[in-house]
Amino acid sequence: MRICTFLAVLAFATAVNANGLSLEDPEGLQVVSHAKDFAQVLGFKPQRGVCDTVIMKYCQQAFNDDLGITSYADWNSPKTLLLVINKQYKKGLDQGLLPLCAARQKFYSCLGTNYDLCMNRLAFVKKGKTLENATLYVQIFKQLDFECNGGSIQSTQKWGCIESVREDPNYKNAVKQCTDSYNNVTRQAHGDPAVHCKAGGQLAMCFSIIFEQKCGTDIAWWECERTRVAFQIDGYCPQMNCVHGIFPDVGQGGKNIAKMTLESMGNHPFLRIQEEAMKAAGVH
Repeated sequence: MRICTFLAVLAFATAVNANGLSLEDPEGLQVVSHAKDFAQVLGFKPQRGVCDTVIMKYCQQAFNDDLGITSYADWNSPKTLLLVINKQYKKGLDQGLLPLCAARQKFYSCLGTNYDLCMNRLAFVKKGKTLENATLYVQIFKQLDFECNGGSIQSTQKWGCIESVREDPNYKNAVKQCTDSYNNVTRQAHGDPAVHCKAGGQLAMCFSIIFEQKCGTDIAWWECERTRVAFQIDGYCPQMNCVHGIFPDVGQGGKNIAKMTLESMGNHPFLRIQEEAMKAAGVH
């Protein structure tokens, strides 16, 4: 099976800035990085130990070597790492996704008990790395973990459908509407963690319904879960969840939300995503 089109592992790797989420790769699959005020609102996951930097450097180099990465791509330059991973996915399933998952498994085994200690934004921030780089780097591996493990069946069996949605001319505008909705809500949150978490749940729903019409509920779940594991990076939004056919119950006073369906890909796709998703999530 050969898919020559572009798939971004962290497609919606976003810039960390005071103005909310901004799309780094609007044409790729999406992932969530937070604005600076998000960390101030929800804080960081406690670090219960110290990441062994010697082992971390060794394992990262081994990961890069396995994928033939010759550029400087690690926690100091996660955007470069994102670009080379995107290039890897461009090779298709057999030559792209599967070797990447094999390299991720070796990386995980290499770190051993250090994995959870090192996959923590606070570990990098304490060593002087920027919040933006720390967040993006950890999210890269959080999503790889899901795509290669919990979501591996969907990743491998429906890769072609996922790509066809991403390649649709309307995809870029659809993800922008989802992101704009999130930003509009959180800018008015006034530091309320419940609003940030609830808006994050709405964002995951919004991304997932882009895929539901063409690829079915399993891929809608897959995309929702990909977004959730990235957004939920430090575990401070436990209400977020992704359920087949039912949008998650997010935030205090949230509701189980009946799934929304999109119009056909060829007939006004993605209309009213922002309005309907926000209304369904109960975010005003």
